[in-house]
Amino acid sequence: MPVAACSALPLCVFAVAAPAFAQGWEQQGPLPTGLDIHDVHMLSRDEAWIAADPGAVYHTVDGGITWEKRQLQTDSLWAVRFLDPAFGIAAGNGIFRTTDGGQTWTKVSPWGSLYQVQILDAQHAYAVGNGGTTYRSTDGGVTWAYSAVGPIDTMAGIFFVTPQTGWAVNIAGDIYKSTDGGASWQLNHHEAGGFTTIWFADANEGWATGGATYLHTVDGGQSWTRLGVPPGTSTNFTFHLDRNRSWAVGEGGQILATADGWQTSAIQVPAGAEERLWAASMADAGFGLAVGEEGRILAAGDGGAHWLDRNSGGMDVHGMDANDLTHAWAGLWRGDVTFTANGEFWETVRVAGFSVYGTVEDVDFAGDNLNGWATGTDLGFASDAGIISRSTNGGHSWAQQYAHLGQFLQDVEALDAATAVVGGNWFGVGGVILRTDNGGANWTIVKQGGPSIESMDFTDPLRGYAAGGAIQRSNDGGLTWTTQHVPLYSLADISFADRQNGWAVGWYGTLLHTDNGGQSWVSQAPPWLGFTWVGAVHAVDADTCWIAGGDNLVARTTDGGATWIKESIPRWPSYRAWTALAFVDADYGWIGGNPRVDEGGIWRRTGADLPGGFFHHGRLLRGQPVDFLVDGLQQGDVARFFYSLAGPGPGPCRAGLCLDILPPVVPLGSDGAGPEGTARLQLRVPPAAPILRAYFQAAVQGSAGSFTTNTTQAWIEP
Repeated sequence: MPVAACSALPLCVFAVAAPAFAQGWEQQGPLPTGLDIHDVHMLSRDEAWIAADPGAVYHTVDGGITWEKRQLQTDSLWAVRFLDPAFGIAAGNGIFRTTDGGQTWTKVSPWGSLYQVQILDAQHAYAVGNGGTTYRSTDGGVTWAYSAVGPIDTMAGIFFVTPQTGWAVNIAGDIYKSTDGGASWQLNHHEAGGFTTIWFADANEGWATGGATYLHTVDGGQSWTRLGVPPGTSTNFTFHLDRNRSWAVGEGGQILATADGWQTSAIQVPAGAEERLWAASMADAGFGLAVGEEGRILAAGDGGAHWLDRNSGGMDVHGMDANDLTHAWAGLWRGDVTFTANGEFWETVRVAGFSVYGTVEDVDFAGDNLNGWATGTDLGFASDAGIISRSTNGGHSWAQQYAHLGQFLQDVEALDAATAVVGGNWFGVGGVILRTDNGGANWTIVKQGGPSIESMDFTDPLRGYAAGGAIQRSNDGGLTWTTQHVPLYSLADISFADRQNGWAVGWYGTLLHTDNGGQSWVSQAPPWLGFTWVGAVHAVDADTCWIAGGDNLVARTTDGGATWIKESIPRWPSYRAWTALAFVDADYGWIGGNPRVDEGGIWRRTGADLPGGFFHHGRLLRGQPVDFLVDGLQQGDVARFFYSLAGPGPGPCRAGLCLDILPPVVPLGSDGAGPEGTARLQLRVPPAAPILRAYFQAAVQGSAGSFTTNTTQAWIEP
């Protein structure tokens, strides 16, 4: 194994132990949860706690890479705070206390609807919540007393400077002060606009923030000065590291930061169509986490210059597509697409044209892994619209191309980088099929009316199939369609391995097979399938096919459908449904579901033998080791590893072998495959590596000839 000294490169070679590639089913998202996260508290760069629906706390000791769950006896938690690694308090519908680092939690109060907690010292703790009420403890959180504060407006923030002197704010714009430890409160100030956070650096200087209202005092609240913040600011919580450095998070995923006590501020993440953020916590000026709806966790390793998703995968998965072992995509509820470009970690982005009330029903990419389309429906008040959007960079960003009221678009097939076909249904009309041959600059309705359309599949640029109320076939790239078969029950999905062999699935245990291009269809439903809804099918080859659906249905045939063998996804609730499949060979692929539970999202399956020439690697975490591997080689084959910061695309060529990453391309090193058939380059990411996206590929010189592997891409993460 070659070893080189660290340089200015993002990666440096360093000998480390190499983990084995996981086999079987493995959850890739969401982690740690797909449910709303309301609070986060960092004790150090490594250790943090979050509070999430429905009444659970999660603990990390590696900066948010992995999490351990503790379910509390409540249905809602909004706040969690720790004084030290052992003593913590969580609050929501009840108050909970731990003194053993969160191993056990005791419910110490039944009072509910609490939104923020402060632990001042080992004895004094405070909380606020609904009904204009504050709460206080003077025995380390064992017992609690409460006091009413003015009207019944929800109290959202509380902060005590000393055990006697404290402040509280409500969503109506009121600031209150207590000088007797919270037993009584006096109105100090009222400002138009509500508050969510109050914080004091000492007895004199403090800040009250919320929405677009930022106030500052330097005389203990005798006077308050309004501070200017960027237009459109909508703050849900402000974290204060010290009197100068603070971060505010809010609606649309917005993050603001200041280094001078909010005299000036900068937008680190602009408000957009992302899920709202509820809280943030910084371990120091460099590293921190922000959390919010739909399980969103962001990490910053450079003070917030970059905020990256810490979790991965998505909830409520609809259509999926996979082109190879490292590139896959999934359409999600709330108008999102999640994608992986390294087979391991998923990134989620909002698709242009969709709001949080929309659903991306399907996504499909051409073989270049760059050009693809997403389609679905955006819901509105009497204005539901079918949407088509396009990406030219693998799913990182999207541009809307088409919208039509009353259409409910279900499936998209990318025939090449310029040609795509979309199917769905048109209210009051029937099925509808659209087509483009110029990259989506124009979409033509090639068919309207007739049977409903829920799914489509093309075996090649000319032969395609559509399924729903009937099975239809096209022999001219989707321009014209002929009905082949009308099933007893409506179909949900269709998939062909080649022009002859395909399967269609649907309601009430429908499982149909053809081996003659759809001229005839035969039921292959095994007795145990019963009336289970079968919602997804993927034909790998003439013999191998996967199906999935309701009641935790996952099954595979390897003999053309003569027999079907059920599989089980670990921890998946039996009453939940799988809704999407995408496999690249008989053993390797992804499955997605749609329940709002921790075990939802996307799972990956791998077999005992990885495909030949498969290039993969782990997450690129600052200061941590990472292995770059090419599996499935012959002993003695030499793999040369490269990276680029420029992106995917035509790369340099040598001896007739061309890379697929743009120049300048930097060599990382090489390794010869051992008896196990794996070439491995062992690296460590320098702790101060810049946070950026890198692109990787390997070239193999072997006894059977030379070739390039699949490409990957990943962020260097905090």
